[in-house]
Amino acid sequence: MKSLKANNIPSLIFTNKIDCSGARSAEIIKHIFQKLNTQTMSINRATAEGGPLAMVAKEQLNNPQYAAKLTETIAETNLEVLQQIIEGRTLTQVQLQHALLNAITINCVYPIIVGSAIAGLGIEHLTANIANLLPNNILASSDKPLDGHVFAINRQPDGSKLAYIRP
Repeated sequence: MKSLKANNIPSLIFTNKIDCSGARSAEIIKHIFQKLNTQTMSINRATAEGGPLAMVAKEQLNNPQYAAKLTETIAETNLEVLQQIIEGRTLTQVQLQHALLNAITINCVYPIIVGSAIAGLGIEHLTANIANLLPNNILASSDKPLDGHVFAINRQPDGSKLAYIRP
């Protein structure tokens, strides 16, 4: 993450294996927040995790509790949003979405998506949010959507991981 942040590369985090015994996505998300020392925001949530009945549900901006948590998270790094909170104003869903996109683009907030790659849980959320939340200027010269599959991950000498993607 340090390299991504240093090079201004907006990112999403996918936490895997919610269907495995011992899964605890809420604790993992808290640990990521503490470890990265940066703002994170869960885009979906796991239910019945830790077994074959695990499911994911997308968080909705029209959910007042989620909208309040997202607003608070964004306000940590956005003075305009903080000012609106101080003035007692509530952001509209459009304003909140715009503030979230801006926070992600400038590497102030990292969205987290939970799921199970092997079971296909959360994958739809992941691919939709790659398209919807990350800046798409790399696609500006193409009329085709970004699509690929990770086929190998190698650990580098410095401890980082390198993912190989093919179309």
